[in-house]
Amino acid sequence: MLAIATGVMGSTGWGQEIKPAVTSFVIGGVTLQEDVKNPPVPSGMQKFEITYNTLITREQEEEKFRYGIAGLQIHSYPFEFTISLYNATQGTGVAVSEDRMTLTGMVDLPAGATYQMLISRHDSDPIDERQQYFWGTAELPDAIISGKATLPEGVVPLTMGEGGVALIDSERYLKALASEQDFDLFELAIFRITDFNEHLEYRLKHVPDGAYAMIAFQEVLDAQGNRKDVGILKGINALTGGVDSTALVRVVDGQSVTDLQIMLEGEPEAIDFSEVRIDSVDAESHSFSVQVSRRPNMIVDASQALIVNIPKHIQDIVPVFLSGNFDDFLNFVIPFSDLEKGDIISIFGTSISDTEMQAILVIRHRKRSDFNGDGNVDFTDFLFFAEAFGTRDIFSGYVAEADLDGDGQVAFPDFLIFVSDFEG
Repeated sequence: MLAIATGVMGSTGWGQEIKPAVTSFVIGGVTLQEDVKNPPVPSGMQKFEITYNTLITREQEEEKFRYGIAGLQIHSYPFEFTISLYNATQGTGVAVSEDRMTLTGMVDLPAGATYQMLISRHDSDPIDERQQYFWGTAELPDAIISGKATLPEGVVPLTMGEGGVALIDSERYLKALASEQDFDLFELAIFRITDFNEHLEYRLKHVPDGAYAMIAFQEVLDAQGNRKDVGILKGINALTGGVDSTALVRVVDGQSVTDLQIMLEGEPEAIDFSEVRIDSVDAESHSFSVQVSRRPNMIVDASQALIVNIPKHIQDIVPVFLSGNFDDFLNFVIPFSDLEKGDIISIFGTSISDTEMQAILVIRHRKRSDFNGDGNVDFTDFLFFAEAFGTRDIFSGYVAEADLDGDGQVAFPDFLIFVSDFEG
């Protein structure tokens, strides 16, 4: 699912002072300064040194920093540096200082790269409240892309809601689409990212010359008080990776693009579902809502199932299904009269040629915590859940089946759900 910016009002601590996660970040001998144009860092194998604001715990060290960088949430755009740093912390060369305040190791930096990096204790922290660094192995440009978003009539921004805008590198997205990666496809393709402010203004810094797709969204309330997302994806087709060159945002000869107006029209396109969970059922209207990680519920027409051939990987089928556009589909009726809350919808597919996949919607009826499908929630399921506990969707090893509340991580709220299902 798309993991885009967290709005300036997007965390429970909004408006409160947030303690910085680290006191310094040194890489390749360069001490990075926050939110400025840092000097280039040497490429190749370089030492990194992260000094924390709190002690690195023994538990974090024993876990070998599996699901965070010793408890930190570190994201880079482009994403390659995050992966490199994460992989470095899995090796034997990473060390924690005697005072347990500093983490050191080595990471391989490609030449000619530039990054936007965010560091925080919690993924829910808004971008403008995280520690933010702009750096790379090449000189950073000065160009910015800025402007303002406009909402449809009858909706207002949701207080404490999420929202933001990101630049998408279309070549990176197409590569991610073809790679069957275990990550959010947009996350792999984002080049720069920012929040909206309270006026829905945005400013993306240090953008190199190039042509970029753009994705933006904002959580809003409609006239009836219903919570929903409005957004736009311009310049790229999320399902095929096809590029609309006329809709790309272009930076030429280092010149900034300012006063760029974007209209947040409707639901931004979803991508990269393998399964979604039914949240409610309405037999009269032949519809059900589905629970999606970090998103409001979506309503899906259950009066028709889908069998569809497309020239893409199976992970691209589900966004088509959720979009509600059936024009290109061969429809057939499926029984869903006994569909219940907690059932799981899965998309299965088979290759019918080297370039084409056929997919079919299947609904499984079972209790949420019956992981082995034997009809019981017992100690065997507990062992499965315990093994999955602590995994997160931004790293390999994530066990989506055990993410019972669909928030992208297997944590204590999921344990409470499991306990409510447990039969002994």
